[in-house]
Amino acid sequence: MSSEVKITGIPSKDIDTYWSAVEPLLKKATDRGTDYLIVDLYEQIDNGTMQLWVAFDDKEILAACTTKIITYPRLRVCGLTHIGGKGMRDWLRFEPIVSEWAKEHGCSHLEGYARPGWLRVLKHWATAWTVIRKEL
Repeated sequence: MSSEVKITGIPSKDIDTYWSAVEPLLKKATDRGTDYLIVDLYEQIDNGTMQLWVAFDDKEILAACTTKIITYPRLRVCGLTHIGGKGMRDWLRFEPIVSEWAKEHGCSHLEGYARPGWLRVLKHWATAWTVIRKEL
């Protein structure tokens, strides 16, 4: 990504303006799991349950990320649920912007749902727990 890359949150009312560009980026992430289909992301962003973030330059949208605020009994976190796009190592540029937004919305932590390989990139993150799953 070039130095002119900007990262911003997209209001849910504007999702249709951006969806055709971000859908293929996020679909790669939904295709790797079974918890969400791409239509689920659209619906949750549209109704405000999830937030959409985009990284773009003056030519195109380069990456997209979704977040969801989760309130546990003793903790409020901002979960980074899906991310996709070009220049994976540059996606870390989402973190400070999302972190600030999360603090403004009462979150004390960021939480990510990722394959173990992400820990090679996110060196200052720690494994809080491991999710294992068996299909019935």
